[in-house]
Amino acid sequence: MEQSFIAYIENSIKNNWDLDALTDYKGATLQYKDVARKIEKLHIIFEESGIRKGDKIAVCGRNSSHWGVTFLATLVIAGVGLLIYRQVCRRHDAHRGSADSDT
Repeated sequence: MEQSFIAYIENSIKNNWDLDALTDYKGATLQYKDVARKIEKLHIIFEESGIRKGDKIAVCGRNSSHWGVTFLATLVIAGVGLLIYRQVCRRHDAHRGSADSDT
């Protein structure tokens, strides 16, 4: 039986719970259990914000573990993650970029 991408993420987290998952350059390291907890917290925020399956979510920021967790959380709820490059993440550009992409 073929495994879905979401099931693959879930199994990876469960099977590697106490292992390192994401590390910021010259910064903190998140273990898989930390990633799972942060994804759960983001899901609560998404739910409280009215975000539902299929909604588009703009992810804008520096390349970091938090960016990765946010993108994974978006995928796990079956959202559509729109990646906005850091160069256009300035306040005046980020809104325009997300508006152009219907997020």
